[in-house]
Amino acid sequence: MAKFIKHTSCEHCGSSDALALYDDGGQHCFSCGYTIRPNVSPYVTEAMRRDEDDESIIVPSDIGFEYGRCALDWISRYEMDATDLIAHKVYWSKKKQQLIFMYPKIKGSGVGCLQARNFKFNAKTKYHNQGNAKNVLPIYSSVAKENVLVITEDAISAIKVSHFYDSMPLLGSYLPLPKITAIKELLYNEVILWLDHDKYSNALTIAQQFQWIGIKAKVVCTPLDPKEYTIPFIKDKLMW
Repeated sequence: MAKFIKHTSCEHCGSSDALALYDDGGQHCFSCGYTIRPNVSPYVTEAMRRDEDDESIIVPSDIGFEYGRCALDWISRYEMDATDLIAHKVYWSKKKQQLIFMYPKIKGSGVGCLQARNFKFNAKTKYHNQGNAKNVLPIYSSVAKENVLVITEDAISAIKVSHFYDSMPLLGSYLPLPKITAIKELLYNEVILWLDHDKYSNALTIAQQFQWIGIKAKVVCTPLDPKEYTIPFIKDKLMW
């Protein structure tokens, strides 16, 4: 269940304190009834949204960096190749026919969340997930030493954006407060939210949460994920 954060003003009815904000990105005005409900990301399954960290993570025994042609053809659509995957420790399982993204826990040691991109023709879902996305901070480091973090919706977009700034896939529709606090502790001065246009309201809410704790935040809105755009286009959008 979402946790209440605070009451604030509602831009729709003008009430000064009737709009309730929740930590899942949801909003509800008790004066006029205006409501924003958090969307469910296609990159997250129910297992990753659970509050309980009760699922053991099973890593395929054959993971390595010898990628299948299907995976290389897929990432080539986004101006990426095997060197990008290797640099960010994205693995391949030949037996499972999966690209494996593993994210360390925010606190403690070990893998807190595993996301696999399926390439088997008969796979039931495009993504297979294990663990709890709330427990990880999956930041892809950039060679540029700037105190800026870009948050995207998916991992491939985050890797592509890391040409310019540190980046992180949201792995959902919102950021729990513990993850926002953990980002602040990493001393980022600015956060850029770049999600799909249908997540624009969620991005605005997350940006506001960062502003409340003293971190500059802005939102980039485009029809598609960052991975769908060229490197020069991404640079222009981030540097404006």
